Amino acid sequence: MLPWDFDAPYASDGEPLRDSSAAMAAAVGLVHLHACLMGTPLAGNTQRSPLEDSYDGRFLDFAIRIAEETLDLCLDDDFASFTRDEAQAVDIKVGVTDQDETYSIHESSFDAILRHATAQNCPHAFKRVADHGSVYADYFLLELANLLLELESRSI
Repeated sequence: MLPWDFDAPYASDGEPLRDSSAAMAAAVGLVHLHACLMGTPLAGNTQRSPLEDSYDGRFLDFAIRIAEETLDLCLDDDFASFTRDEAQAVDIKVGVTDQDETYSIHESSFDAILRHATAQNCPHAFKRVADHGSVYADYFLLELANLLLELESRSI
């Protein structure tokens, strides 16, 4: 997964501060490059490139690799869930019937899909914003998924 700034110093443990939003935005861009080089740009991109005989699909491979590594490192695993726990139950209507079922609701403690986004981590920043959830990371994750589905439907 990509660091939040290529020139930023590494933390004391030798690991760079990561940015899941930058990684997902880069993956989306690579998918668009792949489609243009294949001669069929995707939705939202009007640029066309002549079909490149020498293009080997490497941009799509890079996009998939970035996405896989980002999901491995950043996917939040504290999912909201429902259980049939009578001790902490809340009445909610489930299914398509008119029956009320009693379930306990476990809310996620995190408010995003991906963790480890960094918006501003400069030493002189008014407020440092690092290692958190970001609507941008989540948006580009969903955008990547939609683009890959579009590629699949076109069989590029």
